Amino acid sequence: MLRSQQLHQHRQQSSASPKNRGGLFWRYWRSVCSSSVTIAPCCLMRVRLRLGIVLKLVLLVLLTLICLLCYWNLSINLKLYWQSNPGSSNNPLLNPSLKIFPKTPEERAEYNKAFHQHSFNAFLSDRLSLQRLVPDTRDPACQSKSYYANSQSYDNLTASVIICFYNEAKSTLRRTLYSIFNRSPPHLLHEVIVLDDESNNGISSFDVNFISSKIRYQIAPMKLGLIRARNYAAKLATGRVLIFLDSHIEVNVGWLQPLLHHLSIRSKSVALPLVDVIDEKTFEYSATPHVVGGFTWNLRFAWDPLPASVPLDEPFHSPVMSGGLLAVRASTFHAFGAYDNLMETWGGENLEMSFRYWQCGGTVYACPCSRVGHVFRSRRPYGEFSGRDSWLFNSVRLANVWLGPFREVFFYQEPRAVGVDPGDLTSRLELQRTLGCVSFKWYLLNVASKKMIRSLPGRFRHLLT
Repeated sequence: MLRSQQLHQHRQQSSASPKNRGGLFWRYWRSVCSSSVTIAPCCLMRVRLRLGIVLKLVLLVLLTLICLLCYWNLSINLKLYWQSNPGSSNNPLLNPSLKIFPKTPEERAEYNKAFHQHSFNAFLSDRLSLQRLVPDTRDPACQSKSYYANSQSYDNLTASVIICFYNEAKSTLRRTLYSIFNRSPPHLLHEVIVLDDESNNGISSFDVNFISSKIRYQIAPMKLGLIRARNYAAKLATGRVLIFLDSHIEVNVGWLQPLLHHLSIRSKSVALPLVDVIDEKTFEYSATPHVVGGFTWNLRFAWDPLPASVPLDEPFHSPVMSGGLLAVRASTFHAFGAYDNLMETWGGENLEMSFRYWQCGGTVYACPCSRVGHVFRSRRPYGEFSGRDSWLFNSVRLANVWLGPFREVFFYQEPRAVGVDPGDLTSRLELQRTLGCVSFKWYLLNVASKKMIRSLPGRFRHLLT
């Protein structure tokens, strides 16, 4: 009875409260809690608990949205940063190869076949962007050079780029061409001659002509080999400067201007870009070490350390060119005898050309503000169509023309060369006389690396006196 009286008294007090009288919420609250006054505190706790959960969920959703917006904004800003600052080695846009590898048996078979055919990871190359970014590997001082801003600093020189290839992978050839057109000022690029040396892998003009109207796709009249193919293409070129490039390269930003600027100052010079490294397996682009071209006494090309005192924003002497990548005035190229057209296929032509220019009044300079990436292969993926060792034959030819008495050092170091017929040397010896070339001794004492004199075998030391 006492309990009923207390409940009745509580209801009267509640209904008399002006704060709660007539409110829709309060009527609902009373209907929920009318069964017993002891339930009201429990209902209040439940409502507070539910409101707390709802508020926490709302806050969680808001925080999630804020995080997503921040992540999206950060990713966009990072992408813009990497695109405008591609030189960082941490740039994730530069190394997509880390995510591309053969997974299925069919893909592994495709990978092995392509690697055997091209001696690099063509499976990966086919899946990379044809217009990918590469890191700017130049010295920071290069970016402030006046020839980048002054279009009049090239003596009206325009470039004919020459690319000779045989059975090149379509993706690397296309990436080569895209890099040239994307990173070359149009007014300095006269044409790009693409010479197919009788490939049989199905490549055709349809695979490259769509890239630019400046491409001149040609098919060699017969199997020429790289050396003769370059001579053939050079005769077709109409630009004032010839730039020879391989078909598996990627030119870097600002690559063309330093070469043309140097040739505008030194008309009898060969200008070389610094050759960066594109890994044959991962296609990762990385800067070349600080090196300069040299050679050994068995006439093999070698990289020599570049002295630390040499600045990396100014051209410097290069005793030997690496071979595949060079620029030269067309008039100078032909006046200095082009390539030795009696050499076979490939090999040794870079040393022959280097000795010839240095000994006959020309120069060879490396231009470090010009960078070109090159896929360095561990082996040649094609054989000798001439049926003999082209490097050995070519080396015997150049030794008999340009080394003078020092050719005996070559035969001593390379016994296989003894007795090899060098072919007809008449035209090259006549060229030597016409150009008034100096001796190889002069080249050793004034141009070659000092290591060449130190490494000269004792029995030949008298040749220096």
